[in-house]
Amino acid sequence: MNLQNSISFFNDLVGEHETDFAEVFEAHNAKCIREKLTFGGRSMYLFLRPNMITSNQYQYIQRIGAQLGSAVNKFKAAALRDKKYYDQIGLIDAEKELVNIDPGFSEVSITSRWDSFLEGDELKYVELNAECPAGIAYSDVAAKVYDELPFVKTFKKSFHIEKFKIRQTLLDRLMATWGEFNGVKKNKKPNIAIVDWREVPTYTEFQLFQEFFISKGFSCIIADPRDLEYSGGRLRSKDFEIDLVYKRILTNDCVERPAETANLVAAYRDKNICMVNPFRAKLVHKKSLFASLTHEKNHSLFSISELNTIAKHIPWTRMMANEKTRFKGRTIDLTEYVSTHKDDFVIKPND
Repeated sequence: MNLQNSISFFNDLVGEHETDFAEVFEAHNAKCIREKLTFGGRSMYLFLRPNMITSNQYQYIQRIGAQLGSAVNKFKAAALRDKKYYDQIGLIDAEKELVNIDPGFSEVSITSRWDSFLEGDELKYVELNAECPAGIAYSDVAAKVYDELPFVKTFKKSFHIEKFKIRQTLLDRLMATWGEFNGVKKNKKPNIAIVDWREVPTYTEFQLFQEFFISKGFSCIIADPRDLEYSGGRLRSKDFEIDLVYKRILTNDCVERPAETANLVAAYRDKNICMVNPFRAKLVHKKSLFASLTHEKNHSLFSISELNTIAKHIPWTRMMANEKTRFKGRTIDLTEYVSTHKDDFVIKPND
């Protein structure tokens, strides 16, 4: 059965529940709320069709993601060698100061999210959220909830469905990073703190992570940066000593609210905490990353295969500036061309 037939098959199953649709939806929504699938107090999953992709599509996404990931890592390495790339992506001075702190490990973005559109084998990326993306725990738990819908249960009698276990993948990456950071003390199980402001709308996702980490044998708290204390080389929240920070607070917050985040930054600077993602994630989180990937002046950083992948899947992007650049095979004056073709472009903030 091909993809289109499977979609039709699933839609027919949904249609068979038309008479009890309201009841099914009410039960589904109630379960979502019980399972903490909320954002700012509101339920996020107000639909009854889960998003499913084929195994071929998944392998395709993996392949493209690996190629783009390789290109992003090459840009990161170039930026750490040559600070001209700091200005190219638009880092401000306070961000540069944080980015220059050595985190104690090599990766800059252990957990990230490529925002994209997929239709068949046509995959287009919108942006890379490389700093502290939300959605991992929500997706894990939502998959479990949707798996229990009546028409999904029937669908599974004809099709094999696999659910992702992304929280486990994240935990594995956290532990690998902790091992690199901690060196000879790899066997020490770190005390984990999920750090962000207590009033953020994604707080329920922190609770889902905390429950999962504890179920895997880790000590874990959710901590507001304003409640952190730092003395004697130890970062604490009350009497809880922190080894590893799963950072959900933004680098921008640390720049804009330095007094409230000073203890977190000091412990990180002194390498007395392992923090994921590090501040260096800012190098590849700025939206101008796509300009750095697509601009001809950076082509020498990437392989031919990577350049072809970038051209196919990443939208042509430029930082607005008075420059001449290549577009659709010819040289243009950027500001002049954009000003006379405004309806052909999207303008967005860099951060």
